[in-house]
Amino acid sequence: MKVVGIYLAAGKSQRMGTHNKLALPVGKMSLGSLALDTALNSTLAKVFIIIREEDDGSWIAPEMFTNPKAVIVRCSTAHLGQAESLRCGIDKAENEKADAA
Repeated sequence: MKVVGIYLAAGKSQRMGTHNKLALPVGKMSLGSLALDTALNSTLAKVFIIIREEDDGSWIAPEMFTNPKAVIVRCSTAHLGQAESLRCGIDKAENEKADAA
């Protein structure tokens, strides 16, 4: 059974008061990399990282960015809300023939 993860990282960080809360430092990594690290080290076949089109992914630790399980998915409709980001992830999972997400 092929199970993939969908990591939603396309938000605007409006309530946080900063433009990119994912890049905020927490210990030796960024806030956005903390949970991503757990997902990439799990038994998931792949992790689809959903980001906005303009996100350069600089908040992702370099070793995670190059991890073969990590798949960057640029969601052109992310600005319409979290459901759109989730839809981008589900679409990618379906295209990759995942059994579950």
